Amino acid sequence: MEAARSFAGGESDLQALNPDFDQQFLEILDGGHLDDLDKWSNAFIANEGGNSAHEIRTWVAAFAALAASGPYQTKVRYYRPAPELIAGFAVRTAVPAV
Repeated sequence: MEAARSFAGGESDLQALNPDFDQQFLEILDGGHLDDLDKWSNAFIANEGGNSAHEIRTWVAAFAALAASGPYQTKVRYYRPAPELIAGFAVRTAVPAV
């Protein structure tokens, strides 16, 4: 809790949130352009995604599994930088495209 308060108050040594990167990443998922992620190295993901790099890899795995079944559409698209959580907060739901 104290770490989150410090981060939200700008008094932390943790890497700042990167909402621009988060939005770029989510647009790739929304557009079904997962091949674009093949250009991203682990170092790039860690540098740009910071403390959420592990979660980015989880999203990639989930959407790759979804895409293996065919084209999809994201329906719910929500994102908010949440410094009080030390993360960007995103929700996506997806269904097969018809």
